[in-house]
Amino acid sequence: MGQELVLAGVSGLVALAGVLLSARTARRQSVLTARMEDERARRARSEERSDLMALHRDPLLWAAFELQSRLYNMVVQEFGPYTDRTREYALRSTLFVFAQYFCCVEMLRRRIQFLDLGDRADNRRIMQLISRIDGLVGAYDVEDPRQLVVFRHEQRGIGEVMVVEDNGGQRCMGYAEFSSRLGDPEFARWMRPLADYWALWADGTAARDKLVALQHHLMDLIDFLDPGIDRFPDARRSRVPSPEG
Repeated sequence: MGQELVLAGVSGLVALAGVLLSARTARRQSVLTARMEDERARRARSEERSDLMALHRDPLLWAAFELQSRLYNMVVQEFGPYTDRTREYALRSTLFVFAQYFCCVEMLRRRIQFLDLGDRADNRRIMQLISRIDGLVGAYDVEDPRQLVVFRHEQRGIGEVMVVEDNGGQRCMGYAEFSSRLGDPEFARWMRPLADYWALWADGTAARDKLVALQHHLMDLIDFLDPGIDRFPDARRSRVPSPEG
């Protein structure tokens, strides 16, 4: 009887040890699985951020380049309404390059607000450069109302009305559609801050200091988006001379 009790006790201890070992192994496996899932999720988020920036990088690069090019021509080459034929084109195309840039920024902003940019320094740098441009364009100088001013929410509004739904995706409105939409008062009113500044530019009374700084900021963004000078060669990256220089 005593031997049977000893054997039963030993069997019980072995069974208990087996249960404890199984539970410990299960916990370890659960922790390992959770860590693997977290790593996969982290990698998925990282890939999503990379894909997002890749998707928007080129449109933003081209929009920034076209806008800085117009600013360069305005300040350095005195671009303006030379003749009756060019008057309408000068206004319409200038409004378009601004609106196109705001649209690209708005599309990017819509997507990244749901993503954690994490430790991707390049993604954070892009947003810093964009924010610097937004702030410059939206800054109002009480002492000099002749400067270009499009407030931040006006910039977003312009970007929003420029977004076109296209086969389940989104794109920026093209120049032809933009030109036709200017006949719509509701659409055209979003362009009023830009049109008001252009009116000052056309009659020679607009201040241009901000245009110089804006062109430089856009070139900083272009240099960051195209560091290998793959899209635009050095010959097309001229900066407007600073007033003091």
